[in-house]
Amino acid sequence: MKALIIDGYNAIYKIPSLRRHLDVNLELARRELKKYAKEFMRKTGGIAELKIVFDGKAMYKQNNFASIKDEVYTTEKMGDTEIINQIRVLSPKYDILVVSDDNYVRNSSRSHNASVLSVKSFSQSIAKKDKATANKSNDSDKHLEEYDKKRINSELAKEWNVK
Repeated sequence: MKALIIDGYNAIYKIPSLRRHLDVNLELARRELKKYAKEFMRKTGGIAELKIVFDGKAMYKQNNFASIKDEVYTTEKMGDTEIINQIRVLSPKYDILVVSDDNYVRNSSRSHNASVLSVKSFSQSIAKKDKATANKSNDSDKHLEEYDKKRINSELAKEWNVK
């Protein structure tokens, strides 16, 4: 089994659709990132644990953010350290996959035997799988449609005594 750790603000600022939410509301951007993460987990499979690490001003730590499942809030400039800490905590039980474009996080993650995925690859893997799923369902719908046409025509011909 795997654990997915995401460098939260790094991802939000690198994914255009999430960055646009920042104009509206920071919390909205965080929620959308979590949706991306859940979708990635669903499509990838085998990921049992999620941690999204957000670093920021000390006021975030004082609010109720710490009680939100899957999210870790740190004080300013401590997010990178917390990501490495999460790797240490989770690695005895899971293979770790870290999503970040931060060089320190990427290099430190690798030194702790974690796999690293760029934010762009993370984002694109969700989009590519959506397209693949859509194409697959369209193909099966066409096949099913032809089968249904023949079956319906055959049943109607029997019902109406038409040859």
